Amino acid sequence: MGNRVLQMWRESREFGIVVLEFDWGGEPLGLPMLDPETEMSALSPLPPRERACLVGYAREDDHALFVVEPDRFPFLLRSGASAFLAAGFNGWEKARREEKWRLLPTEDGLLVLKKPWKEIAKLAPFSFKFVTERGKWLDPPEEAPNIDKSIPSARNFLFLADRSCRDILRFTIPPKEQREPIDDLAARFVPEGWFGVRVEESETRFRLFAPRATSVTLEIASRPDLSDAQVHSLAKDASGAWEATIQNDLS
Repeated sequence: MGNRVLQMWRESREFGIVVLEFDWGGEPLGLPMLDPETEMSALSPLPPRERACLVGYAREDDHALFVVEPDRFPFLLRSGASAFLAAGFNGWEKARREEKWRLLPTEDGLLVLKKPWKEIAKLAPFSFKFVTERGKWLDPPEEAPNIDKSIPSARNFLFLADRSCRDILRFTIPPKEQREPIDDLAARFVPEGWFGVRVEESETRFRLFAPRATSVTLEIASRPDLSDAQVHSLAKDASGAWEATIQNDLS
């Protein structure tokens, strides 16, 4: 059975990202934007830590890396702030009481927990999330392709041993695709639909038009110092709009 493309998006003018069903073994993918003769040279797996920032984990040599990007959660930038890996095998919230599940700061500005790959892979598949020392849950990015959808009211990462280091690839967009006339660019990014905040049943939706932005985050807090802020990444659609849905009536 061939590998299947699950998601694909344009990262910048020069580069795109493709997410596969399982780790890439070097087989042709038949991406419509790429020339079949040069496709192999245009594709490269994301570095492990970059991949882990998107999906929560990656394989690096013989280790499993679990990663949180503090820039997504400003309160983690404060001195002494901590995050822990939480899953069914360590009691979820109870994990924050055990040092062995604490993510440690690294020189590249990330919080990282490193465990032997074989030890973690034998537990797969499993749902996981990150939690702070104070019990605050850290939601995955909106664009994360490995969300566990088995529990509709929860947003957890899903750990799969066959998707570990070569399932998310960056590709170089051919020069002829990079040059887009300004009239075509303007026509492609026409505001569509509503913008602002809407409460629908038990959900609160946020929508913003920002076609040239590379990322948008939303912070929801009840305290002026944002110490209790919940940070959510908005997902971008083809029209240039960014949206996030919160499973609560925030009105």
